[in-house]
Amino acid sequence: MIVKTFTLKHVSPQEILRRVHSSSIIGYLFNWGYSIDETQQSITFTIRHGGGSFEEEEQKVAKALEDFISAIDV
Repeated sequence: MIVKTFTLKHVSPQEILRRVHSSSIIGYLFNWGYSIDETQQSITFTIRHGGGSFEEEEQKVAKALEDFISAIDV
């Protein structure tokens, strides 16, 4: 399981969530959740592979998510 927190500067956490939902960044094999902190302007994603322990696959998805959010919150 991987937990990634992103503190946003230019985009709201709700907008990031909307874009992640509409993209294919996190594939169907992954279970994921999120938590939004309005006061810190941050969003935290929890990512877990649904088929067991596939840590390298989880890391790839986390990196892709980080790149995706970095490209949006410029």
